[in-house]
Amino acid sequence: MVGISSVLSNTYNTNTIYCSYQLGNDNWILDSSASDHMSHDANILHDLKMLETPICISLPNGHNVQVTHSSKLSLSNWIKLHHLLLIPYFKYNLLSVRQLHCDVVFSEELCTLH
Repeated sequence: MVGISSVLSNTYNTNTIYCSYQLGNDNWILDSSASDHMSHDANILHDLKMLETPICISLPNGHNVQVTHSSKLSLSNWIKLHHLLLIPYFKYNLLSVRQLHCDVVFSEELCTLH
């Protein structure tokens, strides 16, 4: 189980829940509406690969961007991200709740991954 502190009350829309997670010097937003994991920082990623076909995604700010690379990243011994999109022009790191493949429990003060 991983506990994530600093639950944020702000949401992008009424169907979204998110909170922040500190991993080393990097902040991550655990986002219930994100379709994929995303990072802007290629320096923290492992096994960066060019996608055979670039994909277009919509960011939470409403902008559409073309993604050309994906990567892997280990958040802990048991949380491994296998398809993380590199988006250099986006200033956030997002963890997709639906792509985590674990139980995510939100409370007023804590978010836990089981």
